[in-house]
Amino acid sequence: MDPTRTAMRRIMLTEAADAAVPQYFYLALDFGSYNYDEMLANLMSGRLEGLKGIGATSIQDMIMDWGQLRELLIRMPGDDVAALNDVSMIRYDDPAYLMANNMEALGRLFNSPGDPQQILTKMGSYVLKALRDFGAAQQHYGFQYSGPLQSFGHWIARSGRRINSVDDMVRLFLQFLDEEHNSDDPYRRAITSHLDYDQPDFPDASEWKKWFHQGVKNMGALYSAEVEWAVKSGALKVPESSDIWVISPEQKYMDAYPHWKKTGEFPFLGKRGYAFDTWTDVMKSVDRWHEAINQLRTKYASVKIVSVRRAEKEKTKLFARRERQRQAGD
Repeated sequence: MDPTRTAMRRIMLTEAADAAVPQYFYLALDFGSYNYDEMLANLMSGRLEGLKGIGATSIQDMIMDWGQLRELLIRMPGDDVAALNDVSMIRYDDPAYLMANNMEALGRLFNSPGDPQQILTKMGSYVLKALRDFGAAQQHYGFQYSGPLQSFGHWIARSGRRINSVDDMVRLFLQFLDEEHNSDDPYRRAITSHLDYDQPDFPDASEWKKWFHQGVKNMGALYSAEVEWAVKSGALKVPESSDIWVISPEQKYMDAYPHWKKTGEFPFLGKRGYAFDTWTDVMKSVDRWHEAINQLRTKYASVKIVSVRRAEKEKTKLFARRERQRQAGD
């Protein structure tokens, strides 16, 4: 897989704040020896391609990843990001938003972009919770993981139909039942038997809409504390007013030097490490890294090289500054 695309998929843009544009957005990404050139080209262009959806946890978790899992951290002024990009905060409690454009937001949240079959399969347990909340499902029955929505998902994927709203979902679900399971079909009777439903007929569209609507809200609620922002254009424009902190590669390379000297082999360095044939290759990589940093300094407001130990101190400063901003009403 193209290393640049892999790194792009790992990018996180987040701010644990209210719906108003926050003072800063933070971006953490890989800047290892295997992708200096490609990532440098992206950063120097000020445009990071391939960002249809941005996933994240919280600003605290994201900053904690920096130095442990990723080498580079960018702090971007919120107003400048908003001026350059079409960004929006995911509306977790709005089924219309979550279902729009073939359930795009749900696919982003549940790591199933463009895969309605997987989204609908995962939706099953959340619709079951809605049924129970409305008192419509027996405690030990109802929509199981392998139940009706999984079969419905297969049908949707096979037919190529799109679901852009709860109304679409209800209409297509009932069409699926009519086409695949007639009124005497054991499968259809099984759905009714799993419901504490006191009507003699199969639940009508209004009932399914109520249950599906709440099921989608249940899915959004799972991630509501994350407060994610999405870049609508699929490409993030990085403001030149941004500050960058980069972990120095020397420390991890120097830690591996005794092993190389003793065995003549340079080991893989960590989860995303890189194997070198000679120590000269290591030093060439370090020199190339410094050249990349010098280029970034011509583009952005501030670029600081820090050690892993120094990164921990920088994290403490960032958290302290953020807490002061919160207390001041940011």
